Amino acid sequence: MKTTLYVRATLIFLICIVISGCKPKISDTLKEQLTRMLEEGATLTSMTEQGVNYSDYRQQLAKVKGAYDLASASWEADFAPDAKASFEKAFEGWDLTLYLWELKIGDKDNPVEPNINRFTSFTDYMGDSLITETHPSDFIVESYRGKKYLPFDENISVLLSMASDSFEEGRKLLLEQMP
Repeated sequence: MKTTLYVRATLIFLICIVISGCKPKISDTLKEQLTRMLEEGATLTSMTEQGVNYSDYRQQLAKVKGAYDLASASWEADFAPDAKASFEKAFEGWDLTLYLWELKIGDKDNPVEPNINRFTSFTDYMGDSLITETHPSDFIVESYRGKKYLPFDENISVLLSMASDSFEEGRKLLLEQMP
């Protein structure tokens, strides 16, 4: 009889927890850091949607990354892991954007297959969204002839969009978990 009562009480307790949708407890400090990161990230996303220059982009990305680095230092592994993975994907995209933009500004070669200027990093991240062109058979750099390359402007735009989408997904997932 006592065992049955104990089992019933335990089941009722567990059901109450599930029904109430208990959110994990996080420190006020982490909550503040995450809020700051979300604000800075929302600013970066808005800037990229409206049109942004390299200097402003780089400066705002540094702010978002700084806020994220502070938050991730105390981010517990069991708290919103899917949100954290989405943020990591956003930062990977934003970093690739910065790198591609730096190549363009520095008058460097476009990323070229098989792996010149991190071509495979872009293909791994962007998948089917990647925009490629092929160097003509009479291209000045002989080793690039007939090889696929990434046009700067088109891929910068795609990367910004993909990174922003990942950030927004992370934001949505995080806000569902934040108390």
